[in-house]
Amino acid sequence: LSGFSVFRFKESLFCSVEIMYLCGIFVFLSCTICLLFLNCLFRSARIVYILLYCYYFLLGILLLVFLFVSRLLS
Repeated sequence: LSGFSVFRFKESLFCSVEIMYLCGIFVFLSCTICLLFLNCLFRSARIVYILLYCYYFLLGILLLVFLFVSRLLS
């Protein structure tokens, strides 16, 4: 019975990780479109480059977290 509950917990955790992946892809696409639009509006603005660097830094951290969680589940 305890092995079954651990399996159910892992299964529910895997479903929530899949939902996090889908949300992450949606946020990634919307932020990319928004930043490209800002880049077209303010071509020489330094704030757009700062936003891009912060965005890719946060994206790298999220990718590392997702890889760590998926290794824990496997």
